[in-house]
Amino acid sequence: MKLYKRVLTVVAAASLLGAALCGCGGQNAGGASQPADSSSSDTGSSSSPASSQAGSVGKADDVSIKKGEWTDIEWETYVDQTGFFSLEMPKGWKIDVTDMYGAGRVAGLQINVCNPEDTVGTDMVDFGTAAIADMTDATVESLFRDALYKSLPNFTIKESKTAEWQQHFIDDNPDVVLDAKVIRADYTDKTKGDDREVMCQAVLEKGLLDGYYGYVTAYAAYSVRGELDNWIDTLARIQTSFKVTDAYQARFKSSGGSGSYSGTGGSASAYDAGDAMMESWEARNRSEDIISQKQSDVTLGYERVYDTETGEIYKAESGFMDWYELNDGQRYASCTDDMYTEGYSGWIEFN
Repeated sequence: MKLYKRVLTVVAAASLLGAALCGCGGQNAGGASQPADSSSSDTGSSSSPASSQAGSVGKADDVSIKKGEWTDIEWETYVDQTGFFSLEMPKGWKIDVTDMYGAGRVAGLQINVCNPEDTVGTDMVDFGTAAIADMTDATVESLFRDALYKSLPNFTIKESKTAEWQQHFIDDNPDVVLDAKVIRADYTDKTKGDDREVMCQAVLEKGLLDGYYGYVTAYAAYSVRGELDNWIDTLARIQTSFKVTDAYQARFKSSGGSGSYSGTGGSASAYDAGDAMMESWEARNRSEDIISQKQSDVTLGYERVYDTETGEIYKAESGFMDWYELNDGQRYASCTDDMYTEGYSGWIEFN
């Protein structure tokens, strides 16, 4: 796969980006909300068993299993109305597209795909060229904290590191890359007020035209806090499926973009964006996640158990295993600490 260069004007475009990233609950500046399919079914997510038990009901060892909707997704192909790109997305989800062409000489797209309730989704920032004076002092952390996500309440970075795939790109292009990081952060949703988590990745590059052009690629995956493990595969598939058309590539080049446009993944990635995100997610620091997930389960009255035959993990009401063992149950067992970062398949309850 050839690498290509994408560009972002931090000063001119940040306010427009910040209004729409990490949520598609409103109309994007400069763009229109574009439903994927008016006949699509609602497959929204919730962390509450009562509202998100999609699919059902298998019985084993005198218990009932109710699967989460992330385990059985129907996919559809979305084709942009302007003919610039296509991607795969879960049926019933919604997509917002902002065409940034002409906004401070930016030639690119901003795309958000999320479930109907906007409790889980992905952002893809795809830019062509934009003139800026100087990006020498820019960092990925400042890009997200002070520009792209400045409007998100309580945005707090809890992990920031250079991923292995980013380091390879830096090593191969030491005179080009300003910064490359994967960031994990918490924030509060400004509409619903609930706690969220987001994983972002971006690459900043020096300008190639007399130092007056800066390049950036940015991707993000977000969810209600504690649920990203369940949705990371889905969000990665959306990102990986993103493909641009010849018409978009032609506009990119006519706007002054340099390099060869691949349309699948960032300029610093030699493979699909979704693959890059999965690699970064698997390499994250899990110790804090384990503590946080266990505390959350206790607070909400849950415990986690797993099927010793299939390996699937489920949430159960606190006390489930006490009752289960008293009744000589053999198939299910309490989860070990390391299982708290693997996501879960649904809920288990007594018959």
